[in-house]
Amino acid sequence: MLAGLVLFALEIPKDLLVLEVLGRIGDCSNPLAMICIGASIARSDIRRIYKGWLSFTVVIVKMLLCPVTVYAGATALGVYEPAVISLTFAAAIPASSMFSIMCKENGNQEADYATRASIITVICSMVTIPLVVSIINGM
Repeated sequence: MLAGLVLFALEIPKDLLVLEVLGRIGDCSNPLAMICIGASIARSDIRRIYKGWLSFTVVIVKMLLCPVTVYAGATALGVYEPAVISLTFAAAIPASSMFSIMCKENGNQEADYATRASIITVICSMVTIPLVVSIINGM
């Protein structure tokens, strides 16, 4: 980002090879996020998820109640419809696997809980996101 700002400030031509390389690096962010999620799942003991049944409350609150509340609140405030949909889906996305990675790197004792929450929300998002869509379509 900083390199892009410097190139913008210096008014470097947009067809420069450096800008294309930086753009390609930026295009890697989504695949890298998927690799992080996969690494979190691979490094965790799936059997421990069941011991963390409390993590399922994250699914109910974060992935169902929050998106529906955001949708209802934004609609009631008269927010522009595409923005309402974007906000709703931003609230419905799974928990970041980066939290568990940061916890493990910093020696936090809650790394297992963060990993369970990440794995559970990623797996449950296959059901909860379509459910949120059907709920807001019915509203």
